[in-house]
Amino acid sequence: MKYFLLDINRNLLKSPRILSSFGVINKRDVNLKDHKSIEKRTLFYIESNLETIFTGVIVRPFFMLSETLFDITKKYEPKLIMKQIILLDVENKISNLYYMPILSKIDCAVNITKDKPTKPILNKKKLPKKSIFEVKGFGLPVVRLDLAESFLRREERGVNLIPLEVE
Repeated sequence: MKYFLLDINRNLLKSPRILSSFGVINKRDVNLKDHKSIEKRTLFYIESNLETIFTGVIVRPFFMLSETLFDITKKYEPKLIMKQIILLDVENKISNLYYMPILSKIDCAVNITKDKPTKPILNKKKLPKKSIFEVKGFGLPVVRLDLAESFLRREERGVNLIPLEVE
């Protein structure tokens, strides 16, 4: 099976830019153990820009999926815990709904060197039977080929899939 890092296309300069997430959601709580301290629905204000493109994926400050990609992900992972995130441009009266999945952090990377590589090499024997998860120690989610293909068929803007090596 093939796996991909799920990232945003960094060439999209008009993706939503959250003004401040400080004090709203603690990044340390975005895990299966502590997620209950995060509200079910959270509002973030974004930089005002009429040309904002609401992308299928947002990775900073938290990993989020558009409503379309959330619906697809739930079909593959029906028990996945998600929090709703509303992005609001007050000045232009534009908003969009996103979902922040609470992903399992799996220790499945092959450690070849002590330096942190730009993308993990996955250990075939330690891979979970999940279509989306996070590799422990890496900030981006990993998606299995079947889910990645479903994402691409929806033609959501800004989705970047980086192939990973599996040993």
